[in-house]
Amino acid sequence: MNPDSENQKRRLQAALSRAISLYEQTFDEPFSGGPELSVSASKEFVASIRKSKEGFVVEFSTGVVDVVDALWSKLWETTVLTSGARFERIQCGKNTVTDYADLSLVWLCMHELMHIQLKHLEIWSEAQLVEVVSMQNPRIARKPKAISGLPVEDHPLVSKCHEMQADSEATDIFLGLYSETRWKELRLDAACIFVVMAIIERENQKTQTHHETHPTAGTRFFTLLGHLFQMWTYPGAMLEPSELGSLVRTIEKPDVSKFKAYSKAVITPLINDAVTIAATAQVVSFLVDIGDRGAIFKDIMAVQYTRDLKPESLVTNAAKEWLQLMPVNERLMQLVGHRE
Repeated sequence: MNPDSENQKRRLQAALSRAISLYEQTFDEPFSGGPELSVSASKEFVASIRKSKEGFVVEFSTGVVDVVDALWSKLWETTVLTSGARFERIQCGKNTVTDYADLSLVWLCMHELMHIQLKHLEIWSEAQLVEVVSMQNPRIARKPKAISGLPVEDHPLVSKCHEMQADSEATDIFLGLYSETRWKELRLDAACIFVVMAIIERENQKTQTHHETHPTAGTRFFTLLGHLFQMWTYPGAMLEPSELGSLVRTIEKPDVSKFKAYSKAVITPLINDAVTIAATAQVVSFLVDIGDRGAIFKDIMAVQYTRDLKPESLVTNAAKEWLQLMPVNERLMQLVGHRE
């Protein structure tokens, strides 16, 4: 490898090590089946995880680092993660393009690791970050025994649910615990997550597979926003079982004044960050799927507080795909033993 490739490999190794460390700190246990890192010198965006004789192999191309770096370099000239004046950027100890890009790489690695922990590779031989297959591919068509207990109409959505599961678990660990002192950090980390989501969307568009195995970036972002909303409501909240999973419910809506402060510091600016990230990455589909800035916020509130939620209760394509996937995801989680 040339010096640039060696540096990219070191950064990927550091990101993978950091992801494993975050997992171990969160659960206070070693990460079982520690994966081997394989890096290929290629300009293509390639990221996947697969079984090997010894355990698991996480495969990246050096192009992954190049693409993440390139997008963050462009974002440095925008209002992403700024507050007040245009270039008063939120830093939280990070002050270079590479610092932000490395955070995005850590979440990307965490997403891949979660495919191991969630036992997705017991169903599929490989999990790829970008869609490269058609629904007619034998990988999808052979209907593994592990999902034979699902209704036939659920089978085409299993891969999407797995991606959503990996997103959710990776985000939970990556964002860490909620604290009112961490609002800026939460916004920064969430923006770093969405950079990867936007890149995945752009790369998926090149495959022309029309989101057959992966949810849209809009749906992924909607789930990320939901996570941030629920983090804020955890104190005094309860888990309520439903066909949409275990939803966080509160007896009353959050205190308006306190929620406005949290929304102003985290949720609203993150939506603005995501719009800028998508526009900079030239991911127009995301802008279509989330509607205007108020629409996706309205859908987050609808999901949290609307009983007997139906597609017609929602405004955005992102929320509607989320609603389509959640009952399937819950049935899948129960089937493979992730629900008690």
